[in-house]
Amino acid sequence: MRAFWCLAAALLCGGCNERPMSPLAVAARRGDVARIAELARHGASLDASSGVNDWTPLMHAIHVNRPESVEALLAAGADPNHTCCRGLSPLILAAGYGQEANVRALLAKGAGPMYRGQDGRGALDVAIMGLSDRPGAAMGACHAGAARELLAAEPRLRDAPRPGRAVEALKSCPEIQKLLAPP
Repeated sequence: MRAFWCLAAALLCGGCNERPMSPLAVAARRGDVARIAELARHGASLDASSGVNDWTPLMHAIHVNRPESVEALLAAGADPNHTCCRGLSPLILAAGYGQEANVRALLAKGAGPMYRGQDGRGALDVAIMGLSDRPGAAMGACHAGAARELLAAEPRLRDAPRPGRAVEALKSCPEIQKLLAPP
């Protein structure tokens, strides 16, 4: 029976794991805006976690940098503050990947820039450090554009406490140091 499910997952989602991706997550990863709208109209859960990381469709779209999917999911009513897996939020993920357009879209729909995950890191912290779970997004990436968007939306982030790793990473991030300097 497991072989059947792995075959189905491979055909539908591009891989076999114990937690296959939902059809909405697959559409989000592919940038299939029409399918996202169709699934949403037919009652698909916009915030249900699926896939190996238990991410929401919004997080899947962010992971593969599909701004069109992010916009479609938000327009359909996906919660920009829905967290999963130890408190990871879509905004933290987008900021850590340096995706300015996605950060801007999430903030416009009410994503909370002051929110911190269970590890104590917020969106600005990961914009400073970067995320290391995908190629090209190594720690210390220094995503100044994402930081600029966050600070424009929430100036109080300038004075918010930062975890030690973010403080250390900030030393090699002169663009964000300038953004954090008093006006």
